[in-house]
Amino acid sequence: MKTLNSFIVLFLFFCSIQATNISHYAITDYTVKDGLGHGLVNDIIQDRQGLLWFATWNGLSCFDGYRFKNYKSYSNDKVIFSNDRILSLKEDSFGFLWILCYDNSVYRFDPTNETFIAVETLGDQENFVAIEAFSSGVVWLKKNDGTAVRVFSDLQTRKLSINRFPYLYKSYGVRKINKVYQDKSLQEWILTDNGIYSLESVKHVLAKQKQDDSRNVAFYSIIEKEDCFILGSEKGNLWKCHKGSNLFWLKRIDTQANIVDIRRYGSDTYIYVTDTDGFFIEKGQQIIHVCKENYSKLPDDKIHDLYIDGYGLIWINHSTFGISMFDIQKNEVTYFLIHDEYGNPLMTETGAIVFEDKNDILWIHPKGGGFSYYDRENNQLIPFNTIKDKYMWRSNDRCYCATIDRQGNLWLSTQMGGLKKIIFQHNPFQLLSLDNYDINSARNEIRALYVDKEQRIWIGTRNMEIILLDKHKKKLGYLSRSGKIVQKEREDIKIGKVYNIFQDNKGIFWLSTKGNGIFRLQPQSDGGFAVEHYCYDNSDKYSLSNDQYFGKFLPKN
Repeated sequence: MKTLNSFIVLFLFFCSIQATNISHYAITDYTVKDGLGHGLVNDIIQDRQGLLWFATWNGLSCFDGYRFKNYKSYSNDKVIFSNDRILSLKEDSFGFLWILCYDNSVYRFDPTNETFIAVETLGDQENFVAIEAFSSGVVWLKKNDGTAVRVFSDLQTRKLSINRFPYLYKSYGVRKINKVYQDKSLQEWILTDNGIYSLESVKHVLAKQKQDDSRNVAFYSIIEKEDCFILGSEKGNLWKCHKGSNLFWLKRIDTQANIVDIRRYGSDTYIYVTDTDGFFIEKGQQIIHVCKENYSKLPDDKIHDLYIDGYGLIWINHSTFGISMFDIQKNEVTYFLIHDEYGNPLMTETGAIVFEDKNDILWIHPKGGGFSYYDRENNQLIPFNTIKDKYMWRSNDRCYCATIDRQGNLWLSTQMGGLKKIIFQHNPFQLLSLDNYDINSARNEIRALYVDKEQRIWIGTRNMEIILLDKHKKKLGYLSRSGKIVQKEREDIKIGKVYNIFQDNKGIFWLSTKGNGIFRLQPQSDGGFAVEHYCYDNSDKYSLSNDQYFGKFLPKN
């Protein structure tokens, strides 16, 4: 909670940054001359110690902020890479690094003793394509044939235990593992093309989850609720599994496609992503089908992934080049396709990248190229090219990876620019005027300021109003004496000159005023408040002693 008590603020300042104003930054280039293993970097992660690790085209590089240390197969007997071009990195919950190389081999690196272990089963090198690390320390490695391997590290011996679960394929007829999920109790669930299996956490015994019929069902996605799981299946079917009981069919979404992902959007809305038919948004009894047939600006219906940003916009990574955005509030799609210096669409062999930094800047690299940041006000992608070229997006420039470290620095690896660290020199203050027509207005003189548990901003003004903003500093409205949040000015928004705002541990709000006593606001389900007003009453000996309250004290329970 944040509160500002007992003094006058002429103007209201918020620590924030405008995403459209990032012109001030410093650039540091890192090359092999600085100790980097190779100028092209496929992946960057920052470990729990703050060290940065780079998956380069010539080994693994570690950066402590001052110098690089490299791990290559020919430079150190401890390094056992069969191929020094590294594709991706993952850190598990024990602090081990998992390394996927260009030849589909995987290695575990122990930073404490700088040793590598190759993940091999049956004496042969595996063909791995993805690494997934879970909070329990378990790591699953997906193979290019659709199968997967479970790996666990013993912290005492530092050895690996590897389980292929051959009977999953031989006894149960499974050909492909679609997804592995670890629930809140750390139990693992394996979703396959022939049923779903739970992994007993101690004995590591697989058990097929029983269904309410005998069909062979493929499962692709899962989401955990308080008392059950919802699972996405083939041909739009959704299944439900109460914890500790059998699966049963729940309902069918109107599609022949497979439901490959399920996302929660807010508290009561769900998004069902399909592999070939766009996605569905379900809120209560209402379902919106976002597909090319219903939204012509959508380039295709094959969804690879979704990203929901901090403002609720849904970013869609398609099988085609570019990237799309669905605004659920406006119910409209915007398709962004970046063009090069010749006016042709960028179609480099690079995937989509979407992430937000701590300053709420949304960074986007559409599939095919065009690293940018999003201008929310104008709904457009702004080129971000540190070379300051005449053409901000070029046909021969590929972005291999981009990330933000915990210090807020942007790391960018491109074909033309190599590896760069960009340090932004932000002005942390933004002036927000509550009355744009009269800078000297009483509405711009702030008496109280409070951020509640929902990140709403409460503002008490000399104009005797309480104004509420959402977490993005957009105006929600005025608090009326009846407890409703109203949009327009009217007589009953004159609460009094509020000098202190506080929310107690039961969620109740208390407003103390200069000259109008104390207000108690009990939140209601409709978004308003039940209001109780306490003030001085000469005929009531139990009333407040006076109406001048600049602060309050609530004892701890």
